[in-house]
Amino acid sequence: MNSLESHYTAFWLKRLGVHFYPSEFLVRTFLSQNCPNLKIKHDYESKNVLDLGCGDGRNMGLLANLGMNIYGTEITQEICEAVTLRMEKFGIKADIRMGRNSSLPFKDQLFDYVVASASVYYVDSGTTFEDNMREIQRVLKPGGHIVFSMVHPDSYILIGAETLADSHFRITNDPLGLRNGYVFKVFQARSNITDYFSKSFLEISIGYTSDDYYGLKQDLWLLVAKKRELS
Repeated sequence: MNSLESHYTAFWLKRLGVHFYPSEFLVRTFLSQNCPNLKIKHDYESKNVLDLGCGDGRNMGLLANLGMNIYGTEITQEICEAVTLRMEKFGIKADIRMGRNSSLPFKDQLFDYVVASASVYYVDSGTTFEDNMREIQRVLKPGGHIVFSMVHPDSYILIGAETLADSHFRITNDPLGLRNGYVFKVFQARSNITDYFSKSFLEISIGYTSDDYYGLKQDLWLLVAKKRELS
């Protein structure tokens, strides 16, 4: 286990408290009926969903309430085992496996939904965001949906970040001291998101959220899109 994996493992294990709460953007995306630009069918019962980089399992209660079959990934076996046990205590069955964004331990076209709450833009050394997306498309069924939150260029995490090629950034000033050295993919504008994802996806919905948590400014792109059917 390298130092980054050790830091992440310690961080998430400390958060395994009694209660857990889903990301607000997922609640709004999966449950909202009044977002005019959101294209998603409320068809969740018995669907397979991958929670990519599931962290402490915070989103799994929501996914279970929707009737989905839950799968997840995290970067160390220790996190996977701890979150699996945590979910069992709440009566939630989840298949959580160790994996990376660019290497997912699941078979082709298994998932109806791939959810990535603050995770898909993490790019491992020697890989690119394109590698992440190629792997996500491999495990996603034709007609399946991606539901992502992604770093907006105004987000606090990019302050002082090192600019790399193709809108990749190396984090240098993480207030948590957790993500320094990691590379993130950042889309600069809505048009960049549309241009990139329209190659393989349709019914693209893009949102944006900005919150000031008492001086910590969190800016995120939100994305829902449907994988193109096989021709």
